[in-house]
Amino acid sequence: MSIIFSLIIGIIITLFAPIISNIVYAIAQSPEAQSAGGEKYLNIRLLETPAILLFLAITGFFRGLENTFIPLIGSVFIFVANVVLDYSFIYGKFGMPVLGVTGAAWATLIANVIGTIVMFVFLYKSQLTKTYLKLIFKFKQLKKDYIKIATEIGIFMGLPSLAFLIFMFLFSHLGPQTIA
Repeated sequence: MSIIFSLIIGIIITLFAPIISNIVYAIAQSPEAQSAGGEKYLNIRLLETPAILLFLAITGFFRGLENTFIPLIGSVFIFVANVVLDYSFIYGKFGMPVLGVTGAAWATLIANVIGTIVMFVFLYKSQLTKTYLKLIFKFKQLKKDYIKIATEIGIFMGLPSLAFLIFMFLFSHLGPQTIA
């Protein structure tokens, strides 16, 4: 169920990415950063929201089963893919065009999608999860409890993002390179 909620919320955020981006830069009051590619960077990064939320839901599932190794593997895939893709996209290596800041955004998006795909493979291939994937929740109270817990976790996970936005706002006067 958390996978479905993650997907729905991720799609909603993705659909409103340009609006969210405009709001962030309006709050930061930094037209220089907006014109320097910061808004484009943020728009691209917001496109990865479904992948990130799905990754977090699946890693939470494994951690709930007391398996932290599989989430570690997924994180390593993201890290390695991000390093290779950042190098390729930012500097135009391995036949890729030089994309600069925009390339960094695309690299991170692709790396997170790769990590999410890896986690889905583990989710559906692991013996540990097969029993749980067949469960269907039929009780309304259980769904209400689940939604309550998922909302609390969502708020908990969203607070660092809010803190980052506040941090970005406070340092926006340092120039467009800082925001980007």
